[in-house]
Amino acid sequence: MVWTEREKYTWIDDLDGAEKAFYGMSQAFRGVGKEHGSVYVACKISAKDVDLDSRLGTLLRDAWKRLRFDFPSLTVVIDGPSKLYQAASVENVERWAEETFSIDSTLSINQILPTLHLKKLPCLIFLPSSSDIIFHSSHWRIDALGACMVLNRLFDLVSRCMVEEVEPPWELEYQNLSPSLEDAFASPKVYTADMETLAEDIRRRNFETAYPSAGLVYKGDSSTSPGQSQATALGFSTKSTSDLVMACKARGISVTAALYSFS
Repeated sequence: MVWTEREKYTWIDDLDGAEKAFYGMSQAFRGVGKEHGSVYVACKISAKDVDLDSRLGTLLRDAWKRLRFDFPSLTVVIDGPSKLYQAASVENVERWAEETFSIDSTLSINQILPTLHLKKLPCLIFLPSSSDIIFHSSHWRIDALGACMVLNRLFDLVSRCMVEEVEPPWELEYQNLSPSLEDAFASPKVYTADMETLAEDIRRRNFETAYPSAGLVYKGDSSTSPGQSQATALGFSTKSTSDLVMACKARGISVTAALYSFS
């Protein structure tokens, strides 16, 4: 199924294929307040003009509202087995911005990230104290490259909003609703035995061969609550990288397996 107008100004499409699988995974840990998984992009914005620096919050919010017309899937909600889109109006665009755009002058990126699980809609957060911006969305809706594309378009709109009012394409934005991956590729809905065999081979190669694990020690039990989400990074020098590769070869394991076990 593709997007169809169920009633005037209301569009609907099946939650299907990869979207359905990723949405199901995202809800699996709702009972403990966690989401598997979501996508975020954080970046720093630098304004050379002091006057512009003081206007950034307003400009970002205006651009975010206009972005909703280029990427209307940012406002799509789940309705049972379907995705639902409500056409834009002055009132619901403002309500959407109130719900999804915020300015936080006290917290850092690492403090905010653990609070973003299970949000119904994508959000944009501006941190004026550090000039950071966070875009966050559930993974069923978008992937990491798509999130970068969203921010790229956002900054384009910020630059335009600086010099003029960018008029939205009222009543036409539904044309920009994203199809599912399967609809975009015109994938067949009925699978043959050969397709099932190929899919199982890909699953086995991806999850049993390509991502081997050296074993992860679990230090809790069934009553242990999940820890907080956090962004971490470990830097290696040229020498330490070489040492790691040689140590893995000596033990007959991959670097991937070693890093997963370490994390």
